[in-house]
Amino acid sequence: MSIKMTVHFTHAAPKMILLTAMIVFLLTSSAVAGGAPEASEIIRIEWKWQQTLYNNDTEVVPDDPDRYTVTFDPDGKIHLRADCNRGGGRYSVDGKNIVIEVTHTTRAMCPPDSLEQP
Repeated sequence: MSIKMTVHFTHAAPKMILLTAMIVFLLTSSAVAGGAPEASEIIRIEWKWQQTLYNNDTEVVPDDPDRYTVTFDPDGKIHLRADCNRGGGRYSVDGKNIVIEVTHTTRAMCPPDSLEQP
């Protein structure tokens, strides 16, 4: 089972790419575990980044998953937190397809140990 996810950055900082990767990872993991998520299954949940495993055996684990979150609202809005930065935009779910458009982000400089750094 596969999910097609499209992400558009309308006015987002490049730093949000890592958070977008987290979104893809979270939703793909959900799809592998139990099929493609329905829109009603992803809303009103604060998804927290637990880890990312790359195909070269590199593992990235945030010290505090509460600092890297994404929330989907029923009205199609998305809220992002990437350490000291916040962002948002819109999303839509159509069967196995999830389209996310990040329309705005803050551009604060996070501490050097932040995983949000480009």
